[in-house]
Parts: sequence; structure tokens; C-alpha cells
Amino acid sequence: MQKVKPIPEDWPIQPLKKQSDAEWPARCEYCGLSWDDALCSNWVAPPSSRCPFEKFHIYRNFGSVEICLGYVVDTDNKEMVKSAMDALYEDVMNAVKHNELKDCIVVTKDSTGNLSERQIPDFLLEDEGG
Repeated sequence: MQKVKPIPEDWPIQPLKKQSDAEWPARCEYCGLSWDDALCSNWVAPPSSRCPFEKFHIYRNFGSVEICLGYVVDTDNKEMVKSAMDALYEDVMNAVKHNELKDCIVVTKDSTGNLSERQIPDFLLEDEGG
């Protein structure tokens, strides 16, 4: 997945082609671009510890696609848990049987910040070309 827009040719700091071209090579952990942190510009004063290409970063909003069936249970009550598991299984089987499972699928935005690009399955990334 692309994490940075193309850097304009007139941007005061350009990505390095080789790390050895820099006096103080630095690399952004987010976008993967490298630059010479010894160079100064209106955008970044050396050494900055900030990516001079931050303005061009592409940020993603992560979330999950889930089946929204479930029951609240007392987890200490094993009989209640088993009954809920059995009922949930039946609910899923009935939803499939009656072609209603799509009604149970929801998209949930990540409000915790715990989801990341690494958790996206490869088969979903193929549609993005990489």
C-alpha cells in the first residue's frame, strides 16, 4: 500500500537514492523514504527526527468487517457461556439457511488505534495492486 504521495521536484528536500549520499542519513519508519538530515529547509531544521515528507504521507483509517452477532454473558457461569455459544451457532446457521447473514455484517472503525496495515489479509491487498 502506498504511504506517500509523489514528492514534487521543487520540494526543498528530496528523497535519497542511496543512504551513502547523505551526511546524516535518516529514514522515516512510516513512509520508508530517506533523506539527509543535515540539510536545512523552511520545512525541517536539522537534525529534526521528523520526516520532511510528512505533508505527503497518506494516512489510512482502519476498521474491521465483522459479523455482529453475540450475547453478553457472565464468563464465570460456564453453563451460561455454553448456552450462549450453542445459541450463537444456531443463529449463524439460521442466518445462512435463510440467506440473512449479510444483514449481520457491519463495518466498525478502529477507535483504539490497535489496528494496522500489517493486519490486513494479503487477499484484500491484491485488489489495490500490491
